[in-house]
Amino acid sequence: MENLKNISLLIVDDSKDALETLSFTLKDYVKTLYTASDGEEGLFTYSTNEIDIVLSDIQMPNMDGFVMSRKIREIKNEQSIILMSAFDDKDYLFKAISLDINKYIMKPIIDVISLINTLENLASDILMKQHLEFQNFQLEQQKNIIDKYVLQTTSDLDGNIIDVSQACVDLTGFTREELIQNNHCPFKISNYKEPQIKDLWETISNDEVWKGELKNVKKNGHHFWVTTIVSPLFDSRGKKIGYSAIKENITDKKKFEELAITDPLTSLHNRRYYEFYMKQELKKSSWRDENFALIILDVDLFKNYNDTYGHQKGDEALRILSNVINSHVGSKINDAFRVGGEEFAIVLIDRIDEEVIEYITTLQNDLKKKEIIHESSSVSNYVTISIGAINLSLEKHSLTPDELFSMADKNLYQAKETGRNKYIFTNIFDHSYKSIDNVSKLKNRSQLLDELATLHHKSMLIIFEVSQIKSIESLYGIGTVEKVLKDKTKELETLIIDTHVYLYKINLKEFAILITNENIFSKYTELIKSFLVDNLNDNYTCNKDFVVNFTAGASIGITNLLNNSGQALQTAISRNVRFCMFDETQRNQDITISGMKDLKVYRDALHNGNIIPYLQPIVDANTQEVVKYEALARLVTEDGSIISPYNFLKAASDDKSFEFFTRQLMQKIFNIYKKNDIAISINLTYGNITSKSMIGYIKNRLEKYGGSKITFEIVESEDIVDYDVIEDFISMIKDYGCKVSIDDFGSGYSNFTNLIKLNPDYLKLDGSLIEKLMTDTSVQTMIKALVTFAKTTNILTIAEYVSSEELAISVKEYGIDLSQGYYYGKPEEPIKYGLIQ
Repeated sequence: MENLKNISLLIVDDSKDALETLSFTLKDYVKTLYTASDGEEGLFTYSTNEIDIVLSDIQMPNMDGFVMSRKIREIKNEQSIILMSAFDDKDYLFKAISLDINKYIMKPIIDVISLINTLENLASDILMKQHLEFQNFQLEQQKNIIDKYVLQTTSDLDGNIIDVSQACVDLTGFTREELIQNNHCPFKISNYKEPQIKDLWETISNDEVWKGELKNVKKNGHHFWVTTIVSPLFDSRGKKIGYSAIKENITDKKKFEELAITDPLTSLHNRRYYEFYMKQELKKSSWRDENFALIILDVDLFKNYNDTYGHQKGDEALRILSNVINSHVGSKINDAFRVGGEEFAIVLIDRIDEEVIEYITTLQNDLKKKEIIHESSSVSNYVTISIGAINLSLEKHSLTPDELFSMADKNLYQAKETGRNKYIFTNIFDHSYKSIDNVSKLKNRSQLLDELATLHHKSMLIIFEVSQIKSIESLYGIGTVEKVLKDKTKELETLIIDTHVYLYKINLKEFAILITNENIFSKYTELIKSFLVDNLNDNYTCNKDFVVNFTAGASIGITNLLNNSGQALQTAISRNVRFCMFDETQRNQDITISGMKDLKVYRDALHNGNIIPYLQPIVDANTQEVVKYEALARLVTEDGSIISPYNFLKAASDDKSFEFFTRQLMQKIFNIYKKNDIAISINLTYGNITSKSMIGYIKNRLEKYGGSKITFEIVESEDIVDYDVIEDFISMIKDYGCKVSIDDFGSGYSNFTNLIKLNPDYLKLDGSLIEKLMTDTSVQTMIKALVTFAKTTNILTIAEYVSSEELAISVKEYGIDLSQGYYYGKPEEPIKYGLIQ
C-alpha cells in the first residue's frame, strides 16, 4: 500500500455514520484525507485543495454525486472518481459509465480490503501518470533549453540542413526557413574539395565522430568560428539517415588568436606565426613530396626613406606594400608574413619555378604602379624592393625552416649587392646550409651539436654573446647587424691559434669556441679573459652611436657542455662580469647549502608562527579608490628581518609542509578580514586546491567568517592537470559568495578555453606585459585584445606592476578596470594601511 501513502483522498457522503466509518478506516492509508457531507461541499473542497482520488456517494442533498462528478471533470478531465450507491440501479451504472467514472461500487461496503485495493490501483496509475508528465515536462524543458542555447543542426546524408536550433538562428541572423532552404552549411558535400571538409566526410562516412573547427558566415556577411562535433544518426534498424552537429561559438577566441599572430601595422601574419607556420607546412609538404617556395623581400634603402619622410610615412609605405602582398594571398600565394622591420616573407606551395618567378615579377610591377615617391633613393624615384627566392622539391631534400630561410636570404643579399630593385631566384639546394651560418660563413649550431655528440674525451666549450644586437637591428636594420657580426667573426678568428680549436656561429647573437685538447684549456682561458677586456676597452668603429662587446661563459667536460656553458654565460650576464666558468661541483654544493639554509629559516618561522601577511592595495583605475587588498606572504626571521616568499617557497615546497604554511597565513588573513570591513584577495596554488584537507580547512574558515568579500587568486599554469577539480573548487567557494581571479594571465601559459570553463570574476594581467604597455606595440595589441575579451565575457581586469603616474594613466586609457603596484602602495603590514591586525 506504499502508493496510497502519497495520495490525497476526498470522501463525500451525506451519511454521517458512513463518512465517519470510511474516514476511520482509510485515514492511515493515505497521505491526506478530506471529507464533505454533500455535493456542494465536496465540490468546494475539491476546488480549494489538491485531490488525487474522489470517493463519493451518489444520492445526496443540495448536489448529487453525478452532478458533482461532472463539475469536477470540468475542472480536471482526468480526475480519478469512485462512486458509491446503496441502490442496485442499472440507470445509475450506465450514467456512471457515461461519465467515465473509474469505479462503481455498492453500499454498504463490506469488503474493505477490496476497496483499499481499488484505491491502491488507482493510486499506482495516478503516480505513474504524474511521473510520466514530469518526465515529459523535463524533456520539454531540456528541449527548449537546447533549442535556445545549444548550437545544433541536423542534416541529411549529403550534409543539407533539415533542422536547426533557435540558437543557430540567433547566431547567424538567418531565419530557420532560410537556413534550411538555402542550406547555409559549411560541411555540405559540395565543399568536399576543401581538405578539412574532405577529412570530415572521410571520418563520418566511416560512421565515426568528427571534431574540429569550422568557419562560417552570418547573414550580414561577418564570419564566425565554431568548434563542431559531427555524429552519424541511425534509425531503429541501424540504417544511417543523416548527421547531427553540435557546435560551440569560439569566434572571440579565434579573434584573439588572430590578433596574437597578426602584425598590427600591416595586418599580415607576424614573425611568431611565421616560425610556427614554417614548421607545420614544411612537414606537410615533405609528406606530400611537394615543391616549397620561400620569397624574402626587403624595402630598398628604407632607413633613408624614414629619415627623409618620417616614420609615419614609412609606416604608410609598408602598409601599401603589405596590401599589395595580401591581395594575392589565397590566389597566387599561400601565406605572407612581416618578419622584420621592412622585411617580408611569402610562401608558395606546390608551384613550378615559372609560377614562382611570374608571381615575383607581378609583385614588383604591382608595387611600381603605386608610385610611392622616394627621392632619397639611389635606385629609383619610387619605393622599390629587392627579392631573394628559393623553390625546392621536398621529395629530394629534407629541410629545416632556418635552412630554407638562409638560402632565400642569401639570394636577397645578392640582389642588394648587385644593385637592388631586382630578384635572385634559385632552385638548387646548397648543402653548405646544413652546417654553415649564412652571414658569418662559420659552422652553425647544428654542426656544433653533431660534434658535441661525438665527443669521447674532456673538452672545453666557450659561448660568446654579442651585446646590443636586437637594439641595433631595430634601430639600424639587418644590414648593420650583418656588418657587426662579420666584424665580430673576424675578431674571434684571431683567437684561433692552435689546432683542435673550432669556431661556430650558433644563433643571431651567440658564437662558440670548442677546444678538444685538454693541454691548452688554461692557455685559452687566459687568452679569452684578456681578449674580453681588450674588446671592452676598444670603441667599436662601425657606428659612433653604439659600442658592441662580448660576454662569455665556459664549461669543461664531456656531456652537457652546451647547457653548462649557457648557464655560465647567464651567470656572467646577471653578475655584470665579462666571463664566468661553470663548476658543477661548486654549483651543486652551493645549491645544497642554500637550500638547507632556506629550509632551516623557513621551518623556524613556521614553528614560531612567523608566517605573516602583508597587504597591497588594488584600486579602481578610474576613481583611484582602494577597492580591495591582495594578501602576500612574508616570513619574519629570528633577527626580525622580513623575507619575501621567493626566498623560501622553494624550500617550503620541497619540505612537503606547504599546506601548513598556507593554513598559518590564511588564518591570519581571516583574522584581519574579520576585524576590518575590507575585501581581500588570497593566493592559492593547484597543490592547495587538490588537497582534501586544505579544502576542508578553507570550508571551515568560510563557514566561520563568510566569504562575500574574499577573492581567491589562482594561477592558470601547466601544473594544472585536472580542470574538473578547479571547477569543483570554484563552485564550492562561490556558494559562500567568494570571487575568483586568474593570476598572471597573458604570460607564457594562457588558455582561453580553460578560462571560459573556470568562469572567473577577475583577470589579473601579467605584470611583465603591463611594464611594456607604453613602449611595446605588440604588447599594446595583446592588452587591447585581452580587455576586449574580458569585457565581452563580463570579467574585470586588473593591471599589476603599475609603478608610475604615466603608466597608471595608460592603464586607464586601455580600459583596464583595476590597478595594483608601487604607484598606489607597496606590500606593507596591515597597520600601515590603517587596518587592525
